[in-house]
Amino acid sequence: YARWVDSVVRRAVELHEERRFDLIYSRSWPMLAHVAGFWCSKTLKLPWIANINDPWDVCYFPGVRKEQTSWSERRFARLWLKRTFGHAQLLTFPSQQLAEFHFRLSRMAPPTKVIPHVGYSKDTPSVNTQSTKDLFRIVHAGKLGASELSGRSTSGLLRALASFLAKTPDAQSVTRLVLIGPNDDGTMAQAEALGL
Repeated sequence: YARWVDSVVRRAVELHEERRFDLIYSRSWPMLAHVAGFWCSKTLKLPWIANINDPWDVCYFPGVRKEQTSWSERRFARLWLKRTFGHAQLLTFPSQQLAEFHFRLSRMAPPTKVIPHVGYSKDTPSVNTQSTKDLFRIVHAGKLGASELSGRSTSGLLRALASFLAKTPDAQSVTRLVLIGPNDDGTMAQAEALGL
């Protein structure tokens, strides 16, 4: 990881010389992005925003047992969690619950902003013959499914969508769920079982 971080910092310095940056922005998962963000900020002497979208590292994912990660991995993760929380000028999270989880983990509460992962565009081009204005589209981009390292289950999302559609029959023909990422056989089987 040290070589990768070093190459990121060297490249950031080159790009900064070509066209000056105003700030450093790092985004996780993985948390290693924040290690690079820290060193870029320190080297370039620029403010740093760290965006945290998931539990800090694998060892903090729900369902991961302590013995599934080594002591050194857990120690490295904790060190960089505290370093990030102590040095970033702003931390952003998609939800207050995720922010509070990290505050408990780090025992720190630095400046934070919650930026929900919700977007809306009336001008999105249609992916089928139906007019975009007539569609209700839910999009998830990222790691989702049992085959992913996060192990983040799609079960809650699929059951909620099936329940919504059962209670709102008029929405069935205009609702689309788009999962961007690798196919997951378990997700597809559950969607089929739920009639989605």
